[in-house]
Amino acid sequence: MILDMDQVQAPAHRLSRDERRNQTRDRLIDAAVEVFNRLGYFGASLEAVADAAGYTKGAVYSNFATKADLFRAVMERTQGGRAAVSEALLRERSLGDFIDLMGGLLADQAANEASYDLLTVEFWLAAMRDPALRAELAEGYRSMRASLAPVIEGGLAADGVRSDFDGSELATLVSAIGTGILLQYYLEPGAVDPELLPRALRTLFGYGTERVAGTAQVRSEADQPA
Repeated sequence: MILDMDQVQAPAHRLSRDERRNQTRDRLIDAAVEVFNRLGYFGASLEAVADAAGYTKGAVYSNFATKADLFRAVMERTQGGRAAVSEALLRERSLGDFIDLMGGLLADQAANEASYDLLTVEFWLAAMRDPALRAELAEGYRSMRASLAPVIEGGLAADGVRSDFDGSELATLVSAIGTGILLQYYLEPGAVDPELLPRALRTLFGYGTERVAGTAQVRSEADQPA
């Protein structure tokens, strides 16, 4: 008997317990994104997420004790993706060049991720009314500033630029000013210029108000025409 190798199927990989748990967790986060976008943070529930994911409530509670826990997982995924994009851009260009791109990045975020940003505002409001949740959210931002500060200081040193603020202070200002301009842009998109962000940051970082020379020509390999 001659076997047709095209018909021979490899045995299915049996998922480990941890793999099954991670798969369930990922599917719950996928469902949570849809439910939070549809119902808002305050209107959503773990039961609604369970229904959307096709799981029992027990499956949700075995992975996320509270709605806040689940939304933090959504935040970690989204912010992790944004951080990866920023890190990739920074690897290809100087800090000054990256700052000059931030107006376009803000406008792109507003065009494509408005629902998530609205949910983040709702989550902030919930945290302001819950001391424990506020402490956890604040710790996340402290961690972000702590990781960003040395990147900023290294970038300034590489560009030979001196700022009146240290890396930690600049990390705080990036977050505060970027968030404030983004919220005003959502409110009045025709009246708020996203380029206010890089203009302000150039001054605070010590680059001056003019664009860094050659910024318009900086493009990644992926951007180059084939």
